[in-house]
Amino acid sequence: ITLRYMVDAMKAGREAKSQGYPAAVLAKWAKALPRMFPAGTGQGETSAASQALPLVWRDRANFDRAAANYAAATAQLAALAAANDTPGFTKQLDEVNQACGLCHAHFKAGDQGAPKK
Repeated sequence: ITLRYMVDAMKAGREAKSQGYPAAVLAKWAKALPRMFPAGTGQGETSAASQALPLVWRDRANFDRAAANYAAATAQLAALAAANDTPGFTKQLDEVNQACGLCHAHFKAGDQGAPKK
């Protein structure tokens, strides 16, 4: 489930309620996001590949604030889908994208899209 999937669905003329499940999943994932970056999981600190910049841990307050903004934007997206507010949902997709991009711009190395496999 990706933001792009929901954007494409809306461009194809789907109703917001059709995106209720993906929006709810994204909102749930967004709430878990900060816990995916505990201390000791930065580049060179673990064998796992990571695009997280050291700033995630050095400036944790701003990372947590950016993650909270993203979580709030995705929660609103899910609420708009549940209400079948198609114009509001479509507009909120832009808000979610901006929140995602802002966090990535400061805290993610490499490509600024979704993580690569």
